[in-house]
Formats: sequence, C-alpha cells, structure tokens
Amino acid sequence: MNSSPTLAANSDNWIIVDTVRIPDAMDVLREKASIKRSLRLFAGSDLEHLIEQSPLLINLGQTPDIRQYLSLPGFSSSSVVFELSQECDEKKSLTHWQTLLLANIESHPCLLRFYTPAFWQPIKNELNDADLKTLLGPSTSVIWMNENGQLEQVIQREKQEALPKTPYILTSEIFKSWV
Repeated sequence: MNSSPTLAANSDNWIIVDTVRIPDAMDVLREKASIKRSLRLFAGSDLEHLIEQSPLLINLGQTPDIRQYLSLPGFSSSSVVFELSQECDEKKSLTHWQTLLLANIESHPCLLRFYTPAFWQPIKNELNDADLKTLLGPSTSVIWMNENGQLEQVIQREKQEALPKTPYILTSEIFKSWV
C-alpha cells in the first residue's frame, strides 16, 4: 500500500464507476476528460441481464492527476482507478474484472464490489501474495480516495502475463469473516 500514488509513464488509467450510485457518471467524466474508451462491466458476462445496473469502465488514458476524477462528487466513495500497461490487452482486462465479480471465498461464490473504496480500504494491508495477484490480475495497481480525501494505492510489483486460474479463489484471512 502506498499513500502517495505513483503512475507509470506507459500506462492507461481505467476508472470503474458504480453507476447505481452515480447514474450520470459518463456525462460528468465527459466534461472533465477525453475518454479513450468505455465499456459496461456486465456486458457479455453472466450478469448481462443486469446491464442497467452495470458499473462503467472508462479508459482515461495517461492521466497524470487522477485525483481530479476521484474527487468529483460521489466518485470518492463509488469508484476506483486501475492502472494498466498500455500493452495490456483490453479483452484480457475485461475478462479479469468480470471473473473477479464472482470470486470464491471458503468455497462460496461471493459478489465482490471491487470497484469501490469500501472494498479496498479494509483489506489493503491484509492481502497475501496470491490474493494480491488474483485481485489485480493484469493491473499494476489500484488507486482510490479514502474518507480523508487522500489517495491510496495497492501495487503489484511483478508483471503478470497470464490471468489467475478460474474460478478465482481468495484465501487471505480477512476474507474468511465475509462468509
């Protein structure tokens, strides 16, 4: 965990926004940024029937100051930013995030709202190496704004070429209290 996020020069920043909590997220972001690409997280997944409630994935490109987005009204509690190498395949990232939605904890499938700070804040210092790799997948880091308005970051030091084996299984001690 790093309280002063560092961003690689050759990375794209993907913000994932909970559109149930911020229905006009795309309009708000369009006013602030040039959007390279946007996708619905549930599109093409087993949750596609819930597409109207789907979180929104937006590629902000090489954005040096992500604070301006995470500090928008509502975004500090309803979005996170994943940093991905520009060489990372978009389909691979989408597949990873869709698989992560329904990870297993103690042999139980669990819906993970990994696109909110409320997910990351309590686990940031409690993850074992395997779970860090599983949660971040092809991403180099995840960044969010805490309740005090500070940016926080969890970094993956080793680049992962392949996605974790499915189904994703989380084994860190902190997750055992969730089921």
